[in-house]
Amino acid sequence: MLKPKKAQLNIRKILKNAPEAKAFWTADGHKLYNLRDMLNALENMADDIFHAHVNSKKNDFVQWIKLVLGDRRLGRILRWTTTRETTVKKTKDHIDKHYI
Repeated sequence: MLKPKKAQLNIRKILKNAPEAKAFWTADGHKLYNLRDMLNALENMADDIFHAHVNSKKNDFVQWIKLVLGDRRLGRILRWTTTRETTVKKTKDHIDKHYI
């Protein structure tokens, strides 16, 4: 039996849900456990809620993606993203490219 490549192991880790204690709570009360939850929430999120998490001083999504989900690549991609639409597009592209 062949061992999975390191990248495949990382993908399995990233696709798992965040532990209950490390779920992401949005400013409008949604609880997110993984990238797909985040993408679904972002697609329906009002811009003012998005900017409560992403503004010139912080990007809560990037921090959660990197530190909790362990997806440093997506964290780097979203680091300078400041709009909800761009965050949705880049996250969707990332999921399609790496997880499907």
